Amino acid sequence: MWSDGSGAPATRCAVLGPRRLGALIRHLHDPDLDIDELDGIESVLDGWSQTRTPGRDWVRTEGVHRPWFHAVASVPRDAWPLQPVTARWMEHLVTGIHPATIRTVQVQWRLVPKVLARERARLALTYDTADRHGERRRGQVSTGVSEASMSSSRRVLQDLLTPVVGGTHPAVRLHLSAPSTTELAAARVRLVAAAEDGGVTRLRWHAHRHHQALLTALPLARGIKA
Repeated sequence: MWSDGSGAPATRCAVLGPRRLGALIRHLHDPDLDIDELDGIESVLDGWSQTRTPGRDWVRTEGVHRPWFHAVASVPRDAWPLQPVTARWMEHLVTGIHPATIRTVQVQWRLVPKVLARERARLALTYDTADRHGERRRGQVSTGVSEASMSSSRRVLQDLLTPVVGGTHPAVRLHLSAPSTTELAAARVRLVAAAEDGGVTRLRWHAHRHHQALLTALPLARGIKA
């Protein structure tokens, strides 16, 4: 599911035609242009007309009226909430950021066959166990993250023992936009605080690769078939 905060999802079925999808992509790269503005859009490719300049902490796109700076982050596997959450646990990111911040929140759940899910959980538990043993050998005090990750992997392995249960591969991506690097840096601070309020322990910012990471935040619904 993809959301810009309005609650409207976009899937791979024909929810948006080529022109409207192109207008949406253009709007994400140049927020000064309205999401429903179709002038100059004849196909999806017209949504990619902006010039992009990559940087370490941002990618700059040349808008019609002014430049825009963007940063993309994702939630790592070991940073998901460690405690049980409700269906509204992402509300902090979607609607709870003040002052107003231009952002796109994209969530994707890919179904994984049981055999593959079991192997991934086994490898994750192996790596987490090795990390914890390494901390003990070095005499490091644990922060609790390694133990929580190990517990999560064990829980997945136990769940997969149920005949009707399969696996999922969740992904959360966050796209921030601001008209200056100063405002973008402030927006990043607000986003991190909102994520922590929702139980996310950290965000992974795609340093030096924001221009490539922009693709991951688009409402292209990869892997979803109608």
